[in-house]
Amino acid sequence: MSASFFAVGLLSSSAPAIAAPPTLTGFSYREAGFGGCQGSAVHRGQDPGEGVQLAAWEYGGSGPGVVNFVVALDGVMHNLAARNAQFEDGDGKIRSTYETQFGIYKISVVYVLAGMKGSEMLGGDGSIRIENTTKTGDASVVLISAEEGC
Repeated sequence: MSASFFAVGLLSSSAPAIAAPPTLTGFSYREAGFGGCQGSAVHRGQDPGEGVQLAAWEYGGSGPGVVNFVVALDGVMHNLAARNAQFEDGDGKIRSTYETQFGIYKISVVYVLAGMKGSEMLGGDGSIRIENTTKTGDASVVLISAEEGC
């Protein structure tokens, strides 16, 4: 067997297809329809609460630690229940997390509360991760800026 035949055989193998997570497509803050205490995430460097939103949440969900969570995936908006938690990491920084499930995908928003914006809003940088829970390693990550408050 020649080396060139062997290389071609490897390239044309029938490897299993990778199912890519859905794409965050964004929406306007107005489309979320929130009016109470809330938060939002945008592409890193943008001003949260303005322009294209990647995720938004409003406190007062169906129980303690649950928020109403909106995300647009592949151009379709979804209103989901998400769990919220805040914890202090080893560096003394407060991390805010929101997690929800959409079919086989786990969606996580995690960011560090870096400081006040105005008198009632906390904000910072982090990421949104969309992970296929049936295939280890199939995930996408988007860097974000986020803020939350009343």
